[in-house]
Amino acid sequence: MTELQRSVLIVGTDPASFQPLATRLRRASFISDWVGSVGEAMDLIALLPFDAIIVAYPLVDVTVKQFVGVVRRPNAPCRASAVVFLARDEHIEEATRFVGEGVNAVFAFADAADLLVARLRSLIDVAPRFPLRVMSRLRGRLAGTSTLCQTVNISTSGMLLRGDQHVPVGGELHFELTLPGDTKPLRGTGTVVRHTFERRERISGLGIRFAGFEDDGLARLESYLASLG
Repeated sequence: MTELQRSVLIVGTDPASFQPLATRLRRASFISDWVGSVGEAMDLIALLPFDAIIVAYPLVDVTVKQFVGVVRRPNAPCRASAVVFLARDEHIEEATRFVGEGVNAVFAFADAADLLVARLRSLIDVAPRFPLRVMSRLRGRLAGTSTLCQTVNISTSGMLLRGDQHVPVGGELHFELTLPGDTKPLRGTGTVVRHTFERRERISGLGIRFAGFEDDGLARLESYLASLG
């Protein structure tokens, strides 16, 4: 069976950087397009869907908020696209601040080709995340102990929590959290897919992929995220 090809828009890189990146992506069944400016990209993504958008950081003549607003607006063709920033070493920390606020990942230019080929498909499959600051109670299935963590962002596929890393990567847990304006907690199960660390991501905590919700939990979460627009 022919492997599904994915579409990628590369924005703001110089042609010399684009060519080797496009070659690596093509070998991994990605079709790449290139535009030289964020303004051109915003015109394209308002009309055409791309599976991923790779943008040189810092952005020129447009703020990150403006760019993300176009990508993530309701019913936009690229609302669910993976957004990745490519940054030089001196801008990595600054660019990383936008992860979880409409941006999915940040890679260094020097590592871009190898990391993108390895991780882009998994990034494409992750739903857009929205900032959320509420307390979440976690209980490991095996340990039986519970702890309180603060959510950092959330999507329909999972959430990032700031707090104790008492559950190992791959571990299963029960969670409970209450959305703003709701009185009934969301309850369900999830799997820890990664630990985050302060020195690298400014947050020490857990990345959790949802495995299932009790009752109408998923529908209520979807309704809440849709209201954020």
